[in-house]
Amino acid sequence: MKKRLPNNCSPEHAAYLLAIDRKERFITIARYLILVGFVVLWEVFARTGVIDPFIGSSPSRIWDTLMRLYANGELFEHIWKRFVADYSFVKLTLLLGKDRRIVCQRGRQQ
Repeated sequence: MKKRLPNNCSPEHAAYLLAIDRKERFITIARYLILVGFVVLWEVFARTGVIDPFIGSSPSRIWDTLMRLYANGELFEHIWKRFVADYSFVKLTLLLGKDRRIVCQRGRQQ
């Protein structure tokens, strides 16, 4: 799809705008190719055993698990439980850090 150029622009400005458009398109395509390449390499490394399946699964197994959890209606339950656990951990960490800061500040005042 071609971009419309302003009616009152010079040929040099039109060439400049087209060059910018080409550069942006190239960057977008390169980003997607890097993403696809990363996922393909990840899958290949997982299937060949370069990546230990206990530590990191393959993208296809992750996708299959997500689809199974969604089909069973358990996906959002797992997401919610993870959110609550993470939120609780962050809250607890902030509270403990705040108490520690208060104790450290009292020690400096003496």
